[in-house]
Amino acid sequence: MTSIRIEHIDTPEGRALWREMLDRMPGLQSTLNYVTAQQDRPSERHLRWYQRELFERWFFRIPCPHTGRMIHSGDSWTVHERKTLFRFPDAPELILASANLGEGFPISTALLPELGAGLTFGSRVWSLTPEEATETLTAFARPEWHPLRPANAAVALCGDENYAHVLWNQLPALQEAARLPHWRGPVTLYSLLEPLGDVRNLLPALKDWPVERFGPYRMPNAPGQVTFCFGSTYIDRQTRLDVLAHARQTASPSLRRLIGQIGGYFPVVWISVRTGNRTATNQRAFLIALCSGILRHWPESAILLDGFSLPANHSYRPRDETVQAVERDRAEIAAIRRAVCPSAPDGEQRVIDASGLSITDSIALAEHASLSVCHHGTIQHKIGWTVGVPGIVHSNRQVLERTPGQWAAEQAEGVAVPYYLPPELVVDEEVDPANTSMERLSLLNGNYRFASPDEAATHALRELNRQLRVGTL
Repeated sequence: MTSIRIEHIDTPEGRALWREMLDRMPGLQSTLNYVTAQQDRPSERHLRWYQRELFERWFFRIPCPHTGRMIHSGDSWTVHERKTLFRFPDAPELILASANLGEGFPISTALLPELGAGLTFGSRVWSLTPEEATETLTAFARPEWHPLRPANAAVALCGDENYAHVLWNQLPALQEAARLPHWRGPVTLYSLLEPLGDVRNLLPALKDWPVERFGPYRMPNAPGQVTFCFGSTYIDRQTRLDVLAHARQTASPSLRRLIGQIGGYFPVVWISVRTGNRTATNQRAFLIALCSGILRHWPESAILLDGFSLPANHSYRPRDETVQAVERDRAEIAAIRRAVCPSAPDGEQRVIDASGLSITDSIALAEHASLSVCHHGTIQHKIGWTVGVPGIVHSNRQVLERTPGQWAAEQAEGVAVPYYLPPELVVDEEVDPANTSMERLSLLNGNYRFASPDEAATHALRELNRQLRVGTL
């Protein structure tokens, strides 16, 4: 099959393609107006409109581009990167595609197979690619996928390597889906990866749902079946409480001993350690100065040095790079402890290596923290989006200049706004855009350094003291 052309609406090529698509299908404008209007509603943060309908009745509705009548979706195909292409029995000339886990998988591409082209109106980075469109149309051309038919089965894909995507983009959506009427029975959940554990144990509302497990990213596509991904972009309070309850209930014996070890100290300061990307290249100097200052300023304090956390699903063997990340973090933490512990009474007991725990043990431990100092991103969400301890966040200037504290707090119900360090305290390390992928650039993976580690540590300690004093915990 000839490769499919995909253009973005914000390019000259995309606008020319849009005019060509309207010449072939004038009613497509009304169809996409309906889709975009639905996706602008506030309720989309909890569960996308079309996913809500799929959970309820195994199809969703759009205005037909030919007649304007509401028509039903049929079966679908989901590619490895979890982008789904939906067919419509009453409009076989049109395919709509969803993509982008971080935005809850909105519909973002309209594809006209006869034209050999598709128009994307969502993310430029995480949208459908020509290769994925070609793979799907090749599959749809097989005899078993004809005739195009209504769905007689429904499967929802859940799971991700990154626990934060499960916490933010999937569990709240499942919480919402569990409240819906299921006119044809509950949709079967196909669990690909479970870094936080079995979803039925995480959310009591799902305890009776059918769940099947496959290897990572094996797509269970089948003719006559709608397979789809779902998502949310807001963590409701009930989901936070359910995750915390699960973390407490499954706490390991070693974690319970660790919690007992810090029981007599106050404040307990949670500090992240990160090696690799999106970190300060002089992190060690900053953390040695900060930890030393904390121990001096609060003689009864304890410090939890948090690093990379492992998946809680023990049936999933961590990848080699995951194990290596834990080992790198532990080596860095050991160096920090060697420099800090001798300077304070009981330093060995008060400065604790909390890296390499399961993610649920890390969340359970985070409940016992009074303050936090974290890197921007998932390592901060581990405590900021679960327990809600605000604390301090540092990152590169590109992030800090966006002042994302309010945004971070608005992603979860009932959490405090974290304090981001002033941009002038850091200097970005050089990144070569020519040798950096769009995906990597979109994740703001640039490293940075503190202009003066001592000055940054003094500023952070002053802010921690303010937060403790005014009771923002």
